[in-house]
Amino acid sequence: MHERFEKRAALGGIGPIAAYNVKTTSFAQINAEKEIIHQIESNDVVTQDNLRELINEYGAKALQDLTPKELYSLYRDHTDAARA
Repeated sequence: MHERFEKRAALGGIGPIAAYNVKTTSFAQINAEKEIIHQIESNDVVTQDNLRELINEYGAKALQDLTPKELYSLYRDHTDAARA
């Protein structure tokens, strides 16, 4: 695997079709969930910025009325959209 990586890197990486496939499949999000959880648990600056954006978009009251699961789902979707 390392050898194959080195060959691809020497040739300039993956081609545009492979890059598109990576971006549009679940492979692009494989560590996204862990990253989001880490940002939230560490009270990352990115988390605070994302929460401000959600408050601006939906309003603080609407966010307060959500269950924790609903809020996390909305936060995750917002974060995923920002990455795209």
